[in-house]
Amino acid sequence: MKARAARIVSIPGFETLESTENKDRLIMEATAREKRGKTHFGLGAPGPIALFNFDHSEEEVRKKFPDTQIVVSNFEKPFTKAEADAMDWDKEVSEFEQNLADALRSKSINTIVIDTFTDVWAMLRMSYFGKLAQVMPVHYAKPNAHMEGIVRSMFPHDKDVIMLHKATAEYKNDKPTGKYVRSGFTHMGYLPQLNARLLHLDGKFVVRIVESRHDPVYNGMELSGKQCTFEMVKSIVLA
Repeated sequence: MKARAARIVSIPGFETLESTENKDRLIMEATAREKRGKTHFGLGAPGPIALFNFDHSEEEVRKKFPDTQIVVSNFEKPFTKAEADAMDWDKEVSEFEQNLADALRSKSINTIVIDTFTDVWAMLRMSYFGKLAQVMPVHYAKPNAHMEGIVRSMFPHDKDVIMLHKATAEYKNDKPTGKYVRSGFTHMGYLPQLNARLLHLDGKFVVRIVESRHDPVYNGMELSGKQCTFEMVKSIVLA
């Protein structure tokens, strides 16, 4: 029996999806409660680093990495309603997106750290609504698409990206469950290549791989102490 020749499939509106090697970069998010090492985890990544600084908690951490070149884009957060009302939120979003695009295209930057991406979502909502509460879910279609576009813009590039998130107490039926969940964009779990939690257990800082798009065999893996680093996580999941 003659072997059938492979057919060349051609359909209008489609293009061939080629098999390619994985890019040597990791786009991840890491969620943690306060004082669980978010900024330390981010600034411990390979430099030069472009830091998007919303949380302003780098002062104590920067000196731990004296040999790492870090450039910073600072964003101020309002502390009062009057300050929030006076801010040009559209301008803040535009500046963030332009600086992110510049960092992604830069030939000198290795890692982008956003501290925190929770604050980016708040900034975007202020741009659209002028407030963070009492907004009906039906109105979130545009900011949701906007936020997804920001994350997806990272993938064509070769930069490692660490999107740090704050954790907030989980409530059910108006009662705390005792658990903590990511604070920020609801769909965030679907977007990066890896989701992680930063913890402090038995006196050691720990990074727990929650979900890895590269291989689910790593889900649940914990790295502690000197292994609790971005480089270690990356070396494992991209191996």
